[in-house]
Amino acid sequence: MKLSDERRQRIAIARPVLQDSEILLLDGVVECGSYEEPLAADGFYASLWVARPPKSSRSRTNPDFDGSGNRNGYLFLG
Repeated sequence: MKLSDERRQRIAIARPVLQDSEILLLDGVVECGSYEEPLAADGFYASLWVARPPKSSRSRTNPDFDGSGNRNGYLFLG
């Protein structure tokens, strides 16, 4: 599989962040909004949220959204 320079760079950035996780290539916006908005839309972000690992297995260096609405995020899908 041949990757573009941009995708190789994204993987290089993601590796230290995701250690021991599968690689997720970030390519284009699928849904955006505050924490609650994509969940309420019951779309792709909501399906990822439901399928996430149990809290006990998640990294302490990667905090969860707490639902406070003070973090806007974008969901990317390649």
